[in-house]
Amino acid sequence: MDVLREVDSNSQSVGTQGKDKHSIHTFAIQTFITNPMTITDLNGSAGRVPVATVAFQSTVSNIGKLGIDTYVMAGDGIVGPQNETWAVRMGDLKWNIRIWDLTFCDGSGAGVCTSGDVGQYVELE
Repeated sequence: MDVLREVDSNSQSVGTQGKDKHSIHTFAIQTFITNPMTITDLNGSAGRVPVATVAFQSTVSNIGKLGIDTYVMAGDGIVGPQNETWAVRMGDLKWNIRIWDLTFCDGSGAGVCTSGDVGQYVELE
């Protein structure tokens, strides 16, 4: 994951003007808070699978927050919701990306948003 950007319904970048842009072009300079590793279980249709979990969080240019949760499987099993399960083996890695408190361009031209820009989606590369 290198880039996070807010795009409109045509996948065009919005919020690209000014100091607090609605994008990150590299995560190399982002400050992440790392939570201590925890050992927990993922529930699966065939029981529980032990996992080591580490969570990272960062602020996105004063417009929202990004979190990445990593799960390293400490055993074999089947995980996922009932209608969407998959097999895992010890050492497999699963990750979730969470985005919250995000302020989208609303067309008003406020802040770094050009008048008429309306953010619809977040794109990650």
